[in-house]
Amino acid sequence: MIETTSAQAKRIRAARPLWKRPLVTFPILGVCALAITAGALVYSFGGNPDVVIPISYVTDSGRAVSCGYALHVGTEASTDADPLRKFVAEHDWSGIGPRVYLEAIAHPYVPTPAEAGELTADNIDRISFDLALNTVISDEYPPGLEPAGVSAAESNCTGELQ
Repeated sequence: MIETTSAQAKRIRAARPLWKRPLVTFPILGVCALAITAGALVYSFGGNPDVVIPISYVTDSGRAVSCGYALHVGTEASTDADPLRKFVAEHDWSGIGPRVYLEAIAHPYVPTPAEAGELTADNIDRISFDLALNTVISDEYPPGLEPAGVSAAESNCTGELQ
């Protein structure tokens, strides 16, 4: 009986696919989890942005948040955007994160009656943060270099306000 049970266990182990064996599966899952986490931490912006503005702030609950806002000014061929391109590349963007956070808290997005039941609190925070981000960044531009030269902007900020 012992020989039969032992032989059956060997056949079951041999018949089990490699990916279903615990000594193989757990390390593979661990490597995948690390790869996904690393991918989430390293966000690459599309194209070649003229500047990536670091956005760092601390929420009222004490949570530290860091993300980025990339600006693409004009097109490579457009020379009329050169003054704005030079400004965004050379400007000191330090301290912009807390200002964006305070703007988002002071001026939260108010959903329209049609949106009221559809938007979650996280959605409203994200919209509030994005609006504040655009306001605070564009307020930094000197007169005459209005954001007409900005052709694209992208952010990896989640809009966390709580």
